[in-house]
Amino acid sequence: MLAEARVRATVWSEERTAAEREGRHAARRLLGLPSDTSDSASEAGTASETEGEGAGGALFVDPDAEGSDRDTHLGPDLVSPAPVGTPLSDPPLMREISEDPVLRDTRLIAEAWDCGGLVQVGAFPHYGRAWSEWNGGFRDAVRSFVKGDPGQAGAFAGALCGSPDVFGRGPNNEYDADDWWVREGGGGRWKGGRPPTASVNFVTAHDGFTLRDLVSYNEKRNFANGEDNRDGEDHNLSWNCGHRGAEDDGPAGLADPAVARRRDRQSRNLLTALLLAHGTPMLLMGDEIGHTKGGNNNTYCHDGPLNWLDWENGDAGLARFTAALLRLRREHPGLARDYHPSDADIKWHGIRPNEPDWSDESRLVAFSVGGRGVSQSLYVAWNASHETVTIELPGPRSDFQWNRGRWRVALDSAAAAPYDVLLSAAEGRGRGYLAGGLDDEGLKAAHREHAPWMERGAWQLPPYSCVVLENDACAAPGT
Repeated sequence: MLAEARVRATVWSEERTAAEREGRHAARRLLGLPSDTSDSASEAGTASETEGEGAGGALFVDPDAEGSDRDTHLGPDLVSPAPVGTPLSDPPLMREISEDPVLRDTRLIAEAWDCGGLVQVGAFPHYGRAWSEWNGGFRDAVRSFVKGDPGQAGAFAGALCGSPDVFGRGPNNEYDADDWWVREGGGGRWKGGRPPTASVNFVTAHDGFTLRDLVSYNEKRNFANGEDNRDGEDHNLSWNCGHRGAEDDGPAGLADPAVARRRDRQSRNLLTALLLAHGTPMLLMGDEIGHTKGGNNNTYCHDGPLNWLDWENGDAGLARFTAALLRLRREHPGLARDYHPSDADIKWHGIRPNEPDWSDESRLVAFSVGGRGVSQSLYVAWNASHETVTIELPGPRSDFQWNRGRWRVALDSAAAAPYDVLLSAAEGRGRGYLAGGLDDEGLKAAHREHAPWMERGAWQLPPYSCVVLENDACAAPGT
């Protein structure tokens, strides 16, 4: 079981000696582990493995270890009213946690930014251990591209690759030109050389909009919090898909069915990017069933329906789509490498194969990956424009024989449930969560309907939609 611990691990420079002495004990206390000696720590680790009672991991919120010189790291445009101090390049608490014989083998996750303006994402003091970091850049790139913002195709592709510009490249990375922490604050020693798994990818989190609200509201609606809608994040990169807001008719009962369908598509488009990208995906509980908070993006103060999950009346079709994405991620190793993919591992496409468009006006991103004995096992494409796009698929039938298979649709966000998921519930892992979809005869009929497009080596992507094609040579039997 993954335990979640929250702490603001602030260490002031004049207390460094005390922090060195108390670091290990503090870390153990916040995770609920013994804090006596190394021997008792080892015993606790054994109990954890055999009885399953230990902490499997922890999330550290704002774990920036800071010094005592007020505001020196913020610069003229980022000044906090609180004494935020100078961050330490070698924070003792983080080092103690990373080197502790019990804690170093747990899943350690940092939310590596603070309210003072410091951002350490990609250069968090990890001490060579298995620290991962919330990747806010992934969130912003995915949200921006999927809702059709210009100039986002390249950033979106980078996010799909596990953000190599953030985690893979060293401190001389051109993207760090304005990063004080990396350039001057000592963070350069921690920058670069880390795998995609260091990036905790997310589109939504406990703070901010849920997935459903992200596609239903342009602005927050936090009046129920008693602060006249002043609290909560204003910069949400959200889009209501052409309607004034779900509060008018309820998210499931919109007067305009076209808006409702667009929201369904956008939810699936975002989930596809999250769950098929390199890195460590983090899914907000309830997003898979379409949970809404009515546009409130700061519900920490509520113990009621805004935060309660209605499992009985959730969106079963969206849950099935999510389960299908997780199944594809498990079954296609080309989606989860332990290194950032190169051109040899991933092929980028546009309207035509191997001709991606990285211009500011591009709203089409497509890629294919290999694995399971074939050079191209999966093809994924997003159309974030308001126009239908016809794309030519890589490896048309005349050239595809050597690849031992042909494309067929696995997921299609433009199709209404249950036709959006064309994977069999009879075979493969996670089949229980795919129950309620098409039976085998329904799947065969759907594939026959798509056959003319597959024969042409082409596919038509409606506005704001995505498609996942699977090589039938490596698909699970019966799918």
